[in-house]
Amino acid sequence: AGTCAHAWSMAAGCAAAGGVLEDDKYCAQKLAGSDWRLVPSGTFTIGSPDGEPGHGGTEGPQHQVTITRAYWMSATEVTQGQWQAAMGTNPANFGGCGADCPVEKVSWWGAVAYCNALSEKVGIAPCYEGCTGIPGQPSYACEGATFGGVGCGGYRLPTEAEWERAARAGTTTSTYQGTIDGDHLQCEQPNPVLDPLGWFCGNSDKKTHAVGGKQANAWGLWDMHGNVYEWVWDWNAEYGSSDQVDPVGAPSGTYHGVRGGSWKDPALHARAGFRGVGAAAGGYDVGFRCVRTATICGNGVKEAGEACDDGNLQDGDGCSAKCGQEQVLDQPTCQQKGGTWLPLNNGTGASGCWLTGPNFASCDEACEAKGWMCDPGPWRTTPGDGGPCA
Repeated sequence: AGTCAHAWSMAAGCAAAGGVLEDDKYCAQKLAGSDWRLVPSGTFTIGSPDGEPGHGGTEGPQHQVTITRAYWMSATEVTQGQWQAAMGTNPANFGGCGADCPVEKVSWWGAVAYCNALSEKVGIAPCYEGCTGIPGQPSYACEGATFGGVGCGGYRLPTEAEWERAARAGTTTSTYQGTIDGDHLQCEQPNPVLDPLGWFCGNSDKKTHAVGGKQANAWGLWDMHGNVYEWVWDWNAEYGSSDQVDPVGAPSGTYHGVRGGSWKDPALHARAGFRGVGAAAGGYDVGFRCVRTATICGNGVKEAGEACDDGNLQDGDGCSAKCGQEQVLDQPTCQQKGGTWLPLNNGTGASGCWLTGPNFASCDEACEAKGWMCDPGPWRTTPGDGGPCA
């Protein structure tokens, strides 16, 4: 039996996830009516080093984290316009800033509700269950919410590790354009490192600003430093020193984490390694963005590293992560149907028939309904190149 493969190059991963490579460097896709960017799987160092200017004790010890699934992240913080369209309200304190400004004064529970609403919009199972009340109303709460895990096919908040990996975009400095020095950690102006990247107390004029107005990072993500803090899934808790794989944080806590700094806070809070905490009710400096797992090995039935059962491509099987392919047990039948016969590299000797055209009115529509990614090309059968089994 094979195991789930997650070692993507950006080009191969983008193609496998149904995205479009922009400027030969970042992967883009339209999902649920907005712009998303692919964050590749891989291993990175989370936290900040002791010697980094502004380093706080909760930012260490640094340790290695492996993210086994690539994931789509909203290219910007959720805007007031996007929230209004999904939830029918606008809780923002800076409502006059406009539809393209980040929504704030959103509780952690409200952020969870929004992510669930996106999932329901495209007809896939939500990642969170157990919330009560009406989203947007004071009675709405998710204290007992259960999380479907990073293998969930729906929209969700990023884990703290996913957020930091996305913010760093392969860099190790305190921002993706370098380290903020010790003389520019408060509201000093000019700030040669942070000014081009984000809004903070030194340049915001005490208000939020339209998203996407500063420089994006290498993976095409805007406003990862400043404008509004962003909710993450994890409860705030101390780091351990051991290496981790797909961490989702402590099982309980007092406060959820926020990341990225805000329009009213000093530059040191905008560093990639800074860890903030937020009261669940939120505030006028707290927003969020959602993510969605792009590589779901076995449609979420099989976790990373687990063996695929067999070559059967039916729903729910450990090897059924792609749309457009049908299990046909013999090559002549496949050819009679006008398909392309492909071996499945899962160690079983089973093969598959790749069929296109009349099988789905819309590949995107069929995949969205199942919580899968639409892959218009054949399975990748070389170990480690991005296919679901290797």
